[in-house]
Amino acid sequence: MKIAVCQLDIKYEDKEYNIARAKEFIEDAADQGADVIFFPEMSFTGFSMDTELTGEEDLHTQSLMEEYAKRYGIAIGFGWVEHQVESENHYTVIDADGEMIADYLKIHLFEDAGEDEHFVPGYEVVTFTLDDMDFGLSICYDMRFDDVYEDMGASTDAVVVAANWPAAREDDWRQIIRDRATELNSYMIGVNCYGEQEEHYSGYSCVIGPDGEALFEIEDMEDMVVVDIDKVE
Repeated sequence: MKIAVCQLDIKYEDKEYNIARAKEFIEDAADQGADVIFFPEMSFTGFSMDTELTGEEDLHTQSLMEEYAKRYGIAIGFGWVEHQVESENHYTVIDADGEMIADYLKIHLFEDAGEDEHFVPGYEVVTFTLDDMDFGLSICYDMRFDDVYEDMGASTDAVVVAANWPAAREDDWRQIIRDRATELNSYMIGVNCYGEQEEHYSGYSCVIGPDGEALFEIEDMEDMVVVDIDKVE
């Protein structure tokens, strides 16, 4: 399978700009023959707690991603939040036919940033199948907790970690994602953001093989990489 990892330079709380930029990457990934493109956590708003501003009431963003998936013939993984009293941090995957095939709610909220004061946690581990590849979903701070990954068992070929992981903890990101790959004997698809929000984000989006070796890492820049991964035997 050919996957695209998009390290987006997310303009903080500017949904219109970020979606327009993402559309360019979606088209580019499709032109390169990618089967799926993955974006970071809270893909089009950045790591904002202001759900009055960034939250979705009418699922407009999801409708756009469904439209783009069908138009360009590519599956899309993206993060978004709800606009309601008890908001949730979602990561959703739309297939190339424009159908939602997975919707994960972040289980481990990052209390140091006050995420628990604005969101309620999910409670279900989510996996999905795309073509013949089995994927698991996780979001950022989840990566520090065993339960999310243990519950995926040995059934996943690849696990997505969608993140807004600050540069200040870059070394942790790079080490933990390698450790998870070898523990699970799965590819780890780390898709982080880049740039300035309320903190600096240095990226280091990557795909790590089941042996813990990086197929690639994107350093301090906005970029997208398309890479082939195989079903894990």
